[in-house]
Amino acid sequence: MSFYCDYMASPPMCEEAIKAYGEAARSFIGNPNGINDLSVQASMEIARLDSRFLCLLGLKGKVKWFGTATEATKSLFDIVSRKDKITFLVSGANHKCVFEALNSISSRKNVQFGILKVDLNGKLVQDNLKALVELETTRGRRCIVSIIHINNELGTLDQIHEIAEIVHLAGGEVHLDASQSLGKLDYRQRASLSKMDFITFSSRKFYGPHAGGTIYNDTISDWHTGTPSLPNISGSVAALQYCSNHFNPSMYEKTSILRRRFLNIVKGHFPKLYVNSIEGVPWCVNIQIPDIRHHVKMDEILVCNDVAFSTGSACTTGLSSVLKACGYARSHIESSCRISFDPISADDRFIIDVAEKFSHSVLEYLNG
Repeated sequence: MSFYCDYMASPPMCEEAIKAYGEAARSFIGNPNGINDLSVQASMEIARLDSRFLCLLGLKGKVKWFGTATEATKSLFDIVSRKDKITFLVSGANHKCVFEALNSISSRKNVQFGILKVDLNGKLVQDNLKALVELETTRGRRCIVSIIHINNELGTLDQIHEIAEIVHLAGGEVHLDASQSLGKLDYRQRASLSKMDFITFSSRKFYGPHAGGTIYNDTISDWHTGTPSLPNISGSVAALQYCSNHFNPSMYEKTSILRRRFLNIVKGHFPKLYVNSIEGVPWCVNIQIPDIRHHVKMDEILVCNDVAFSTGSACTTGLSSVLKACGYARSHIESSCRISFDPISADDRFIIDVAEKFSHSVLEYLNG
């Protein structure tokens, strides 16, 4: 029996999203960028869905839809860096797509960027953040600080409200990768989203279709990105509603208990187990097993295991860039992995089975 424990990479679409996607595909056939009646109907439906999407998040602004979060980030960085002298200060624990977006504009003479340090948990080190932003703004440069809300490998929840206050006081702006957090936070944490200048997201991370987007304010005009997919947008809104219905304090309490149970079982087999994500959301567990350090790499065990887990971001090959940014040694990274389960459906029996199966599979591989 196989156990899927890679929900941080890609949870399945919820039934509500599948239904909404199908209904939109059948009901709206006009190109929303056109001028005929069917096109106008599609355009009006997208406007309604955008409004509903923002309402569920308690946000104001505009939404621009893309095929993926990577496309959304690249397009955002492209349009804000076309004219102004601009500096991007990027968290070292950001998702790979942010660094790809920087790469795509790095040849522009008006663009500069720097990497911000993070601690062992992947949280941004705030000590000299204000000085770094002020250094850029006093030089007459626009400064955008790019951070990640819930880290995709560690599950760490960063203090985005505090970071935004520091950056804004220094005259900068904040870009937030909220792919892992949209729809999964309580009202106090959702309130912090309103402090962001730009938010990029991936619908598939909250049980929606493969779509991405950017929430932004009126500082960007004439942002033309092609024809939006109405079925993807409809499915995304339904998925966000699904998350809003299920993510609540009791669910957090349940998944916290399940996380502790998983760790206790695995520690019973590997007493020296090290938890890389002590401040993470409970449905993401990033661990290192010192016992295997001098034997094999964790990714070699991955391919011979009935538990579907990962050694890092699904978009990354080689060593985890996040763990590397946190300061972990190569041997530590190679013996680390991420287990992430569905916080909505996971129960006691599932977690016990996963913990035992994972532990036994590692032991069997090590013992030949």
